[in-house]
Amino acid sequence: MKKIIIVGMGPGAEKLLTLEANEILENAKKVFFRTISHPVAEKLISNGVSFKSYDSFYDKYDDFDDLHEAIGEDLIANINEGEEVIYAVPGNPLMYDDTVRYLFDIKDENLEIEVIYGASLHDVAMASIDMPVTDVISISSALEIKKHNIDYRKDNLIIGVFNQYIASNIKIDLLVNYDLEHIVYFIYGAKTEEEYIEKIHLEDIDRLDKYNHLTCIFIPKNNDKKNFSDFIEIMDFLRSEDGCAWDRKQTNKSLAAHTIEEVYEVVSAIEDEDYDHLKEELGDLLLQVVFYAQINSEEGYFDIYDVIDGIVKKMIRRHPHIFSDAEYDNEDDNIHWEQIKKEEYDENYIYESMQRIPAKLPSLMKAYKIQEKAAKVGFDWDSVEGAIEKLFEEIDELMEVKDSGNVNLIIDELGDVLFSIVNVARILQVRPEVALESTNKKFVSRFKKMEYSNSATSKEFSSLSLNEMEKLWEKAKK
Repeated sequence: MKKIIIVGMGPGAEKLLTLEANEILENAKKVFFRTISHPVAEKLISNGVSFKSYDSFYDKYDDFDDLHEAIGEDLIANINEGEEVIYAVPGNPLMYDDTVRYLFDIKDENLEIEVIYGASLHDVAMASIDMPVTDVISISSALEIKKHNIDYRKDNLIIGVFNQYIASNIKIDLLVNYDLEHIVYFIYGAKTEEEYIEKIHLEDIDRLDKYNHLTCIFIPKNNDKKNFSDFIEIMDFLRSEDGCAWDRKQTNKSLAAHTIEEVYEVVSAIEDEDYDHLKEELGDLLLQVVFYAQINSEEGYFDIYDVIDGIVKKMIRRHPHIFSDAEYDNEDDNIHWEQIKKEEYDENYIYESMQRIPAKLPSLMKAYKIQEKAAKVGFDWDSVEGAIEKLFEEIDELMEVKDSGNVNLIIDELGDVLFSIVNVARILQVRPEVALESTNKKFVSRFKKMEYSNSATSKEFSSLSLNEMEKLWEKAKK
């Protein structure tokens, strides 16, 4: 049996070392230190203890998962059968130490692990700035910080900012939700002889020269910015008895028309490249999603967190080449996506290629979708020339019936023409809605110019002859 005794060296000062940890370290013949940048480690080394440090490993590995695994493997490799070794780490071994987690995850029956408690760095960090914890506080390892997991409505303490590079990355992530001038506490060596504490602006956290495993940054909450939880909370309130009467009476069906309208507003902002307007319209569209989720939550069907859970799992499931070890010979990710969709849906997808076409899609979009599905199983033109030839054929057929007086026949042939136009657009990789909207805007612009040109005369625009309007049209085009 091999044994590793993982000893917490506490948050820094030797006086904060537990009696149990002190006794084990005082009697140790050899100690493996995760880092010797710690007052307790420095004291033991000065007393002549035999040791090995893993500080050099930090320069060998770019990925921290690889780093922690390498330390764990090296540690185990240095244990002989029937032997025990001491592995000393800063703070509390069971908090924010991924090497310890790796050792526990191995689950080797021939390896015994004992943990000796040590006070955590966050205990002394908060005490050093006289900050009583009376509310929820988020404590994170500097190595785990990402912009999406920082709750800026809470106080945040980031521990283990052991170099300037990590401090710089933290700053970049924090600037998503905090201003450059946001006041933070920079805490170095809390409760040690080298303690250094300063209130600084967020923009300066990577401009100091005091970084190691005992460096922390405390970020007070930002109450000026709202987040997704605020959004859910206000939607819940608006649907309550004390909220808004209009919001309360809305249903899935009553919101449907508003949702379609908001989608078109988003598309319009995108085409106009109006990014302030796009931000606003995306907010309106997100409101629709949250509104539906709130209504269905009240009915007991699902809530917004079920929606998020579902889409996150779907994105992971549909990207196995990214989130798993799956490999594909074909570089077209869309092919993989379609194959996974076939496996997901409880229907014979191979033989029913026209399944899952939304019934309420606008007709141009639906025609495009239908043709895409047909093309995916090989029912398509070899070139755009064939599709254009078919378009002229359909136009000829429309010309044959246009004077027949048979409305149903005219609708049928006109539909064939429109369907053929969509097919030409698809093969040319042009969305028909985009092309038509471009022409709509062009027509409106020219028509306004016609009216403006005519305003210099005494004639009413509507009284102009077609020939006169045609002249104004040609002038507008120029």
